[in-house]
Amino acid sequence: MCKMKLRELIGDRKTFVSRVSENVIPDLEKMGIELVSFSVQNFLDENDVINNLIIYRRL
Repeated sequence: MCKMKLRELIGDRKTFVSRVSENVIPDLEKMGIELVSFSVQNFLDENDVINNLIIYRRL
C-alpha cells in the first residue's frame, strides 16, 4: 500500500494522510463505515531505525 520512502512518510504527513485516506475509504465504505478524520501523531519502529538514521532530528 505504501509507496513513500521513510523520510517522506515522516517529513510529509499531509501527503501520507491523503494517500492512506485514498486507499482506506473505499474499503471502509463497503463495510458501511465513514472515515471522518484521522491524524498521525508519531512514527515509531521496534528496531529504532528512525532514531538510528537521525531522520527525526533533521526534519
